[in-house]
Amino acid sequence: MVRSHESVRSLLRRVRTPHCLDQHLLGKALRQAKAASSSRAALIEIVEQALALQDPRLLQIVQRCDFSGEPTKRVAADLYLSPRQFFRYRATALEAIACEIERTLVAGEVPDAFPRVAGETIVRQWHGRVPRSKSDAYMRLMRDVSIPDYRSVPGNLGAYVLQRDAGDVTHIETLSMWVSEGAIERYAGAHVLRAKYYDFDDRYLLEFEEYVTHYRSAYGLAEKSPP
Repeated sequence: MVRSHESVRSLLRRVRTPHCLDQHLLGKALRQAKAASSSRAALIEIVEQALALQDPRLLQIVQRCDFSGEPTKRVAADLYLSPRQFFRYRATALEAIACEIERTLVAGEVPDAFPRVAGETIVRQWHGRVPRSKSDAYMRLMRDVSIPDYRSVPGNLGAYVLQRDAGDVTHIETLSMWVSEGAIERYAGAHVLRAKYYDFDDRYLLEFEEYVTHYRSAYGLAEKSPP
């Protein structure tokens, strides 16, 4: 399941009540993935790993506000941060923790085995807009470059492009199917929810959407053995 900032907040809200964290579904998964004595121990380890190479203030914010329950205003003042800076730092910390959670949960996957729940497929959706006058050229590049790139990655089950004209703009959607988020990481990098762009995109796209959307489908997609 996709780990959002809200998922991380949900975990951190329970860190001071370990018995609640142990009952949390994601907390249980992290404890198992880390082979830890408790969900709290697993989460603390993940937070420290995620923020070890970041600005030290990120770890201090999480330790003091979430682990110890100190008021945010006091912590911000002690770190000489304005409220705006504080919440920007906190958002950065949450994103790093979310990415580390993703890595933790896929780390046990065997690269050539692609373990997954029977029949379950991850569908990755990306959206972009191009001027209608450039849509034919862009679609040719998608056909010749982007789609072969998707399909060349072990663990990809197929990729497709959709287009829809709306006035002077053409909307482009790509749908790619994957056996696991570990396979997606091989295509997109460690931040699996960030969009991947190509060298030619800046000549066509009207804007660069930062994130894609992931869906899970257990039914309706034809089974195909990974390459």
